[in-house]
Order: sequence, then structure tokens, then C-alpha cells
Amino acid sequence: MTGKIRELNGEQKEKIAELRSITGAKIAEARIFLDEKIKQSGDRPEFAETVAEAKRAFQDDKERLERKLEEEIARVKEGR
Repeated sequence: MTGKIRELNGEQKEKIAELRSITGAKIAEARIFLDEKIKQSGDRPEFAETVAEAKRAFQDDKERLERKLEEEIARVKEGR
């Protein structure tokens, strides 16, 4: 990577912290939903596919949220 590395100002730092907090809360909420689905299944074999789908959906959501967070952080760092 070429170019100068700019130091973030206070407003940018606050915005990034807020974005991370919001994303963390969304991921935690999704994790709670997943854990509840797993708990409800009671390890019964007939729910194995449902649990597997819920785990995949959680992972997809988590990755999507993390990508969005990184994009938003990049915009803040660029001053947009």
C-alpha cells in the first residue's frame, strides 16, 4: 500500500467505535437466536438439518455484517 497513513480524528474514532458496537450487538443477537434454536432442538436427530441450516445462516449473516462493517470503517477513514 502506498501513500500516507493519516491519523484518525476524534470524530472518526467515535464513529468507528459506534459502528463496531452496533455490529457486535447484531452478531450477538443472531448468536442468541441460533443458540435458542439449538436448545429447542434438544439434540433430536429429526432437527439436525434445521440446526445445520440455522448455523449456516448465522455464519452467512456474521460474515455479511463483518464485511459491511469493514466497508463502513473504510468510508469513515476516507472521510466520507
